[in-house]
Amino acid sequence: MLDNNTAVIKKRPKIFQKEDYFANINVITLAIITVVSIMVSVSNVMDSEILRYIGGFIFIGSLFFINFEEYPYLLVAFQAIKNPLTFFGVSLLNFITILYFLQKYVINKRANTEKIDVRIIAPVLILILYSVRSIITEDNFYYIAEPIKVFLTSICFVSVLSEQKSANKSRDSYNLMIIYFTIGFIISSVIAAMFNIISGTEHTRFAITESSGENQLGILAAFGCAFILMRILERNSTMFQTILMFLFFGCVYVGFATESRTFTVLFVITLLWVFGFGFIASSQKRNKIIVYTALIVIAAIVLFTFGKGTSLHTMILATIDRFIHPRHDDVSGERIALAHAYIEGLTSNTKYFWFGVGKDFTKICYKMAHNMYLEMWADYGIIGVLFIIWIYTNFALKIKRNLAGLGVHKIHLYGALPLILTFVAGFTSHSLLGMSPTIEFFFGIGGLYFISNRIGENMDENTLGDGKKY
Repeated sequence: MLDNNTAVIKKRPKIFQKEDYFANINVITLAIITVVSIMVSVSNVMDSEILRYIGGFIFIGSLFFINFEEYPYLLVAFQAIKNPLTFFGVSLLNFITILYFLQKYVINKRANTEKIDVRIIAPVLILILYSVRSIITEDNFYYIAEPIKVFLTSICFVSVLSEQKSANKSRDSYNLMIIYFTIGFIISSVIAAMFNIISGTEHTRFAITESSGENQLGILAAFGCAFILMRILERNSTMFQTILMFLFFGCVYVGFATESRTFTVLFVITLLWVFGFGFIASSQKRNKIIVYTALIVIAAIVLFTFGKGTSLHTMILATIDRFIHPRHDDVSGERIALAHAYIEGLTSNTKYFWFGVGKDFTKICYKMAHNMYLEMWADYGIIGVLFIIWIYTNFALKIKRNLAGLGVHKIHLYGALPLILTFVAGFTSHSLLGMSPTIEFFFGIGGLYFISNRIGENMDENTLGDGKKY
């Protein structure tokens, strides 16, 4: 599919050859993720501009020495790390999407045969034109920058998920996205632990940066739990499943360490969804679920019976307490009041209802809603929200058409879990027109095609209605 003549590194070094999930990990890409994240994290702790610039130069320079097909995986990993990767005021992650777009449609020879689908670019252009009014009235270029960022990010993941030579390669690319996401989350968790130790307090909520980002890290932990638990129940080696179990309990620990109520809700949804679908599958899958359910129940009983006073026990109780006694000294204790104020402010004014209030949310409320759907409504109005829905729907349909061309027509309801988590997390996160929710959206779309609750199912074992293999 892709012309490899532009790649400096044509043959990627691989590790973990025995497991299909890890067979395509690029050691160089992994090294870039590790080195740059360490540099940026240390620079943040030490408040060192020099280290920050060195990390930025390493990051940008490395992009010219790896195959541009690796860019989306860098994007996933660094988005999971959640470090403020900026260079001269510009997000380093934006460099990835811009260079990927240029490589694919300008520099690479594929540009002569493959054009941008007008069906996916049309709503983006319309939203940009619709947003020009905000530049005139507010002198705010946010409204043009965000649709462009979503478009460039989406181009990356449409290519990864559906523009491959075969259905199996598309599935492998999706699995690789999950692996790099997990790697990024592990690094993010280590950074959070460092901040926890540096703070010098006995009990501090895990955060991505000092005193902020607890809820973001909790959402990452929930997605990590979902991906790992869904993979544990597949047909893997005993050693691989054991590693996954350790990673799963690690995600659970980090999730509760953030004391994020969003994590708790998403975690419960994950358990119900995976175990519920497991009992619909084969008896072998049901047996696995019974075993793992028993392990989790036993671990919970041991924790609350003999683990009193331990850090995890304390964090779980603290998280539960945040449900029972919401705090009123931060936004967590007033989300319902904020939602009510937004809805009342937007519905009481016809102009605000249809066209929004822009970034000046003070016209309807004293504080941001911390609700993705209400904030989009306030920013763009109902008309703008419809354009945004149109954009994401078109990208989802683009993936559907591409995969249909590869013979993939079947959608697995079991794989809808990441999409459900994205939807639920939206009630406590910010605008969908951001890189993190966009990536989570494509995780969800890919899950519909590539995550099945039929044990051992893969692309080679499926047949379509016409009897052809895919």
